[in-house]
Amino acid sequence: MEKLKRIGKFLVDHKPVFIVILGCFFLLSPPFYPEFKLLYALSAWLWPFLFLYYAHCSKKSYSQAIVFIFLTLGLSIRFSGVLGSELEGAGGLVIVFAACVFWVPFIWDSAFCNQISSFVYTLVFPALYCSMNLILSVCDVLPICNLTYAQYDNKPLLQLASVVGEFGVTFLIAWTASVAVFVIDHWKKPKGKRVGLIALSVLLLLHIGGAIRYAGWEDDGAVVKVAQAIGPKMDQDKGELQELPFEKNLAALETNVIGAFEKGANILVFSEKAFTIEDVEEKRFMENAQILARKFSLPILLTLEIADLDNSHDGRWMNKAVLIDQDGGIAAEYLKHSAIPVAESNTIVVGKSGIPMVNLAMGDNRYNVSFVICYDGNFSDFILGMNPETQIYFNPSWDWESINDFHYRTIGVRSVEMGTNLVMTTNDGISLVSNPVGKEIFRDRIDKMGLNQVVITEVPVKNVETIYSKFGFFINMIYPLASIFFIAFGERRGWRRKMRIKILEKMRATAAK
Repeated sequence: MEKLKRIGKFLVDHKPVFIVILGCFFLLSPPFYPEFKLLYALSAWLWPFLFLYYAHCSKKSYSQAIVFIFLTLGLSIRFSGVLGSELEGAGGLVIVFAACVFWVPFIWDSAFCNQISSFVYTLVFPALYCSMNLILSVCDVLPICNLTYAQYDNKPLLQLASVVGEFGVTFLIAWTASVAVFVIDHWKKPKGKRVGLIALSVLLLLHIGGAIRYAGWEDDGAVVKVAQAIGPKMDQDKGELQELPFEKNLAALETNVIGAFEKGANILVFSEKAFTIEDVEEKRFMENAQILARKFSLPILLTLEIADLDNSHDGRWMNKAVLIDQDGGIAAEYLKHSAIPVAESNTIVVGKSGIPMVNLAMGDNRYNVSFVICYDGNFSDFILGMNPETQIYFNPSWDWESINDFHYRTIGVRSVEMGTNLVMTTNDGISLVSNPVGKEIFRDRIDKMGLNQVVITEVPVKNVETIYSKFGFFINMIYPLASIFFIAFGERRGWRRKMRIKILEKMRATAAK
């Protein structure tokens, strides 16, 4: 018993240290238990609260430096290899940059919030946290500190994304952390317990409402049979990744088209960069693809990596998706809009066009389809430009081990935000098909099933126009405007409160003497 008391005293005496270490653990650990869905979702609620609570309860002058160190450490382990194994050094710099950016809300919160702050100042941390997310998203920087993707498996709460989007759910989680710290700081006062009870009640009601929406969703029975394929990227004769000659690419395309047709597919969709071809051969390859689409009356979403041999694009590659209709016509073309930092920054031609929507004939009916490429789907503000009448949203991708648990969850949030059905066809990663409330229809590694193989999934077409798809831009503007308000009008009050605390501490010290 005495030993347990000593351990308890040690933990109490060193509480701030254990709090920040525990926060770092919950920040870095999700990749180690990606299928432990409850803990995966819970981690996103815990680490911001623990870091924030440490910053409040630690009396050390270097507490913010400790927050930064552990934030950097946690993000570095959590997103190790985020740019791929070949760019570990550059990926580390990206992590440090992200840590610097997301350190700002913790610093600013410490300037405003303390034990005599009013409840309204609990909004400082979430407003700035979401503003940082929004700024990075607008700048096409990897949104690694977004908290919403971790709630992908929390289907009841995920429904909130249809109202306030990714940034709104992140705001709720960050605000909950701030409110929890407020409740602890004011626990001995009646308002502390009252605020805590109200906060728990609101979270419970949000989950109940979301559960009702999720369970009550019914598809109308109409489906499209989608064939997914990853293309021939591997030369099976040599067993290594390499560019294939024109004839092998064409033979692989024909194999996949025939396979999709024989299985009764209404459309064939490829993963990102399924075919690597030279720019001088692009026209001939497309003509053959159009012939195949027309011959089998099968629409094809073709994904190409086009080498710039004639130097018309200063040696930059094109990452392209082309939608061919069942009559062999080019329905829409799209270039990847967002280059992955460092990895693609100076190597690809960046697309400038918006997200295409096509009223496409598939089978006996016509449906509205839209598509983007891989990394583009990470950005909620960009996907907000999708036509809200979209019924099926295609997101061909190419992942790697370090982002597998992160990427499909992030893309999965988009179907709920926009109220559409998602088809994410992925090479070297998880492929996902889900409906407008996030219910999974298919989730698996189709690349493990073999090359030049097609996987058929019946995808529903019922969609819904969400509040976020209509008013998302205005909703997203709330966070930077709130941040500007606190920065512009709250600074003097924040420092005044600090001065009041110092005076109170001096008075208590004098009274104690």
